[in-house]
Amino acid sequence: MAIERESVNFKLPKSLVELLRAEAKKRQVSATELVVQGLHHILGQAEVADNRIENVLHQIVSRLSALEANQVNNTSSIESSIENRLQQIETVLGHLTQSIESTSTEQQAQQLSNLEEKLETVAKNVAQLNNALGQLRHQGNTGRRQFSSSHQFHGISVEIQSLTGENLARRLGVDELSLSRERESKSPSEFESWSRHRDPASRGWRFGDDGLYYPIK
Repeated sequence: MAIERESVNFKLPKSLVELLRAEAKKRQVSATELVVQGLHHILGQAEVADNRIENVLHQIVSRLSALEANQVNNTSSIESSIENRLQQIETVLGHLTQSIESTSTEQQAQQLSNLEEKLETVAKNVAQLNNALGQLRHQGNTGRRQFSSSHQFHGISVEIQSLTGENLARRLGVDELSLSRERESKSPSEFESWSRHRDPASRGWRFGDDGLYYPIK
């Protein structure tokens, strides 16, 4: 679930605003986001980490919802994006642990209590994400198998039965007169070898009694 935001109007010194905008541009974030980060830093690292976890989970859920709505077949980029988000969660949790260890005992107890609640939510969402990833991979494999079968079916070529001298000459890249000259000057086996060398499918050809040329496998 996305973090609820509230609009607050306040005035800052002009020089501070200019510095804020410059730093936001440098970090490639909005000035508002930079202010939020600063407030989180002052109010406590645990809340910053909690919000980052919640934002990451919200982005993952949004990506999965978009995938389901659009019925996307190619899921490799989506899976990679989700896995990256999960790695971000692990990184945030690691930073949060270091932050807790550096605070007082009383603060640790409060932060650990808040963290346990967040981790329960994270664990449920991660389980749902893993299940969704499994379904996406299954759908992707099914789609690839269907595509492969369809591709093999449409890839079947029509077997050539016979060709006229004109058509065979065009196929071998010569004129009909040259084709006749090669056939008359060579034995059947020599002509077969010559035609096989020139044929785009490496087929050999022989001249029949009916005046047509027949392919030799």
